[in-house]
Amino acid sequence: MSARRPNHTALHLPSLAVKGFRGIADLSIPRLGRVTLIAGKNGVGKTTLLEAVRIYATRASLSVLWDILQNREELRGNEELRGNIDEYND
Repeated sequence: MSARRPNHTALHLPSLAVKGFRGIADLSIPRLGRVTLIAGKNGVGKTTLLEAVRIYATRASLSVLWDILQNREELRGNEELRGNIDEYND
């Protein structure tokens, strides 16, 4: 049996604060566990919260920002720009 090594690449947030991101004016979650359930009615900001965490976790990677805008259908017909973003991230 081998000893388990800590995963230093894993992202663990002990707490979370989001301010001024899309529809979230000011949100603070003082304590997060290893698993945190985010639940609520449609349109209350669950996806926006996950997008904020994703942007934070990837240090605002341009390709992640692009993907989020594409998924929300806020960018259309800008494939040339996408190529430039992919080159920048390499």
